[in-house]
Amino acid sequence: MAQSGFTPISIYYSTTASAVPTAANLVPGELAINTNDGKLYYEDSSGVVQVLATKSTGSIGGSNTQVQFNNSGSLGGSSSFTWDGTTVTATKFAGALNGTVGATTASTGAFTTLSATGRATFAASGFGAISASTGTMQGQTSYGGVLAGNGSSYDVMICNRSGSEVLGVIANTQNLYAAGSLQGTSTISVGAATPSTSGAGITFPATQSASSNANTLDDYEEGTWTPAVGSSLAVVGTFSSSGTYTKIGRQITAIGNISATTSLSAGTGVQISSLPFVGATAVPLGVLSDTGAQFLQCFGIGTTNILYSGQAIVATPTVYFEITYFV
Repeated sequence: MAQSGFTPISIYYSTTASAVPTAANLVPGELAINTNDGKLYYEDSSGVVQVLATKSTGSIGGSNTQVQFNNSGSLGGSSSFTWDGTTVTATKFAGALNGTVGATTASTGAFTTLSATGRATFAASGFGAISASTGTMQGQTSYGGVLAGNGSSYDVMICNRSGSEVLGVIANTQNLYAAGSLQGTSTISVGAATPSTSGAGITFPATQSASSNANTLDDYEEGTWTPAVGSSLAVVGTFSSSGTYTKIGRQITAIGNISATTSLSAGTGVQISSLPFVGATAVPLGVLSDTGAQFLQCFGIGTTNILYSGQAIVATPTVYFEITYFV
């Protein structure tokens, strides 16, 4: 109500909620007010209606640096989420990320601490979780635990607890480098071989992936083979044989025996064929003996898989041999 003796001045106004004056309602510099919304408008020199002021939204909640939020229609603040103009600090995450996460690094936004009982869980698409209480990475059902990076030199760097020593790195070329010793409780594989599920050791592929590097061990294999009768060997009775071998790189060590129910003999030397691998050169390889304690030098013939002894052997039921050669 206007004071007695004075004439009230009323500007263009509306009492309808959300009503906004149009450019046609005003002239540049003219004011208009929506008394329901508490908004004051004016028309600028370009003929565009602008908001000049709004009514107060209420008292600021919380204390200094606390980020404001809608607290049942009023402004509220919490010490769990603060911003001091440089650093954001947030705690008490819930849902996919739970536990207490400490301060962040301002330049990168990376979390610098995780409480002893906290757990940071990544997106459900498959990167699992890192648990501070157990010191382990826990994986999703499909993928297990995954550490992914996009560095120019190293994707993942493994350090000691204090971060003062680099123990190993995984480079963006997919190689693993270790500054110290590597320790495992089961098997590892090379050449895309499937690691063995028994014992502990190194698994090589079934087919050798040969390396041209003189200092690289590129194959290991253990197996059995069946020695066969070569020429010059006289067999009386039923023939039988067995053998085992170990291959380390190019080196082969073959052990075996041949037997007959009555006797084996050779007047000009013994030939045993079907060595597990073809030899590279004809050089002395090992020894051959029988139950009569005859020990004869034996060797391969050219680049074949035949074992040969140039000396005769008297009749004996079993001949044993052990040879080492290169392929």
